[in-house]
Amino acid sequence: MSKLKVLVAVLAVAALLVLPTTAFASVPVPPAVFMGKAYVDDAAVAGVTVSAWIDGAKVGETTTAADGAYYLRVYGLHHGKTVFFKVAGLDALQTAVWEMGKTVTLDLHATTPPPEAVGEVGITLSPSEGLATTVSGVGFTPGSVITVTFDGEPVPTVPAPIYADIEGTFIAMLVAPTITPGGYMIGATDAVGRSDQAVFTVPDLRGPEGPEGKPGEKGDPGEPGPAGPPGEPGPAGPAGPAGGQVVGIIAIIIAVIAVILVFILRPKAAEVA
Repeated sequence: MSKLKVLVAVLAVAALLVLPTTAFASVPVPPAVFMGKAYVDDAAVAGVTVSAWIDGAKVGETTTAADGAYYLRVYGLHHGKTVFFKVAGLDALQTAVWEMGKTVTLDLHATTPPPEAVGEVGITLSPSEGLATTVSGVGFTPGSVITVTFDGEPVPTVPAPIYADIEGTFIAMLVAPTITPGGYMIGATDAVGRSDQAVFTVPDLRGPEGPEGKPGEKGDPGEPGPAGPPGEPGPAGPAGPAGGQVVGIIAIIIAVIAVILVFILRPKAAEVA
């Protein structure tokens, strides 16, 4: 085979290897499409950026319409990977899985983080003793829900629920859930764990003990009550000694003594005569 033929054969093989690659490279990969509405703090937002992120890299973005609707294409080869979203730079709660050519309807919700509290947290009680008090707090997280406890247990307040204002302060009233005298700890805690406590005293509501009363005069005796029904007869007692025999013996002895006396006294009576 001539050198020219060998060169032609090599070029033909190279062309066969290159052409399929070039052909496949020219075919676009269908993107994954995500659409829906974007919300921040539960309100639809217009004219904000919605972006998609995979493996920490941004893979697409779009801008919301007047009603908060978005339509986002994500190109590439990311099959099976998780797509994270941001709305106006805030992390959305929802995620999705990238699938080539698939359209996913997904509303995105993001929440504005509360501003950080400024200053030292603390509460004061006014009054600090009694059966009810007003709790005033400072230094709590603005916009956060405040939980008030009495001796470690949540207690109803007015208002309820309690929210710290934009400056991190709040005021609420509560009634002690006990009248047992003693000191109790009232606490306040916000959603991120900032808290403080103060002692509240429930007073002893019992007055001093009065003097001992004098005994009253004896009252008149009451009328005798009616006689009760006769009682049941009692059991028979044990038999006594035979009294008749003893009497008989005594009588015989007396008779004998009398006879003896008659015989003794008769001769003396004859002598006297």
